[in-house]
Amino acid sequence: HRSKEVHNIESTKTIGLMFDVTDEATWKVINRFSNEMKKMGKEVLILGRKRTKNIDFVITSTNVIVCELEDFNFWGIPKNYPIGNFFNRHYDILIDTTENPDFYSYYASVRTLADFKIARDKNDNEKYFDFLIKLEDEDFSVLSFLKQTLHYLDLINLEKK
Repeated sequence: HRSKEVHNIESTKTIGLMFDVTDEATWKVINRFSNEMKKMGKEVLILGRKRTKNIDFVITSTNVIVCELEDFNFWGIPKNYPIGNFFNRHYDILIDTTENPDFYSYYASVRTLADFKIARDKNDNEKYFDFLIKLEDEDFSVLSFLKQTLHYLDLINLEKK
């Protein structure tokens, strides 16, 4: 159970960011986004999923967790502490940048304690996320998705309490 709450970029303090580790260019975009958010005073925790073994360009830290297929059991549920730690933390916003959502994305969305969950408008994402951003398949890149995400978060006008 969670309480849904819309956040804009100003009201956001914590961000959970999920991505598929595919290539170094994507990692650089994710890392740059994280650094920009940190400069704005946001705490960012990143969960990357590796699909191949030979990836050495992602630098892990306390804020960057990289998981592999072996880190999940037969049903796709995480077996180790760092991944569970990502899911059990509270975030103002969860951003799922994965291009092709699957059980991993859906499970992470359901398990993650986030007020406002953002993903790409694709497949069954409307069941699991609060805000969907539509991008055409030929236009999709993590960079364009994150730019659109920031654009829409910037447009959200919240009333002062």
